[in-house]
Amino acid sequence: MEHPSVALWLINNYIPMDGKIKTILNVVVVIVVVLWLLSLFGLLGSLSGLRVG
Repeated sequence: MEHPSVALWLINNYIPMDGKIKTILNVVVVIVVVLWLLSLFGLLGSLSGLRVG
C-alpha cells in the first residue's frame, strides 16, 4: 500500500472537488492514520484486531 500522504496529495491535486469536501477528506484521512498508528504501537487496544494492507 502506498503511503497515505501520497494518495492524499494525488487526490488533492488531480481530482477536482469543492474545497469543503477536500478539507473533510483530509481530516478523515489524518484521523484514520492517527488511529492506525496508535493501534500499531499498542496505545489503542480497541483496534487491535484491525489489519491494514
